[in-house]
Amino acid sequence: MAKSIPTFDLYGEAQAGFSPGKVHVERIHVRAHVNAWTILAHRHAQLAQLFLILKGGGTIGIDAAKHDFVAPCLIWLPALVVHEFRFLPQTDGVVLTAASEACRTLVMQDQDVVTALDAPFLATGLEDAARDILERHFAAIEAEMMTDRIGRHALLSHHLGLSLIHTARFARPSSMSGVRSQAATLVERFRAEIERCFRDHISIPEYAAHLGVSPDRLHAACTTIASRPPSSIVHERIVVEARRALIYTTMSVSEIAFDLGFEDPAYFSRFFRQRSGLSPAMLRRAAPGAEILLAPCQPC
Repeated sequence: MAKSIPTFDLYGEAQAGFSPGKVHVERIHVRAHVNAWTILAHRHAQLAQLFLILKGGGTIGIDAAKHDFVAPCLIWLPALVVHEFRFLPQTDGVVLTAASEACRTLVMQDQDVVTALDAPFLATGLEDAARDILERHFAAIEAEMMTDRIGRHALLSHHLGLSLIHTARFARPSSMSGVRSQAATLVERFRAEIERCFRDHISIPEYAAHLGVSPDRLHAACTTIASRPPSSIVHERIVVEARRALIYTTMSVSEIAFDLGFEDPAYFSRFFRQRSGLSPAMLRRAAPGAEILLAPCQPC
């Protein structure tokens, strides 16, 4: 177990600053084979990844929840999600990596797509037509990566954007109809602000001020869309990060508490237990085989 959760650009490569407009495509076997078909737990700070599994299968761990997969299938991993793979030998397919902010910008005009891509998911049983469409876009991106011709950036953006839209259609089919309400848009903005500020433990009125709305309006949006108040959403994010650190790192409970902005480790332990049902120590002991852990991956 590592002292902290490794954060890479591409797996095994130190963060060097993945440029906002860069898109990378490679065959899965290239990196999996040299790592004995095992990709250890890690995350990407500002990168999203899309895996198109065309042959073989294996197991993916997402924030410690394990999911088996078999080709053909699609796996979407937003930035910051801790993940690991145990591929069956000779598994192959394509993995696309792109800056998460660029992905969001490309689809921001359709809130349904933005929402669908906010969480990781595994889509199994891809039909040939869907698989072929994604393969064509991936191949076009790979071809443009090798050139410096005029219009290169525009074509990369075009094929990436279409890939993201087709991917979103596998995420939550029931949510793909209708226009998202203003409340839903506000909640999405709130979640983005939480990602930026959750270690600072700012108050809900401060979050509302950052978003340019009143605390009452923020509360109403969260209870309408997420069925819980803003404070619960903030606390859930802190608990998710605490679980990741407890499962994937060797940081002590005190170190995790301080890293998450708590001044008193004992208070952190009480906070964690009240919201997860387990103390930090109990969770760490249970982690290797626990089904009690968060399971954000949504099999379709």
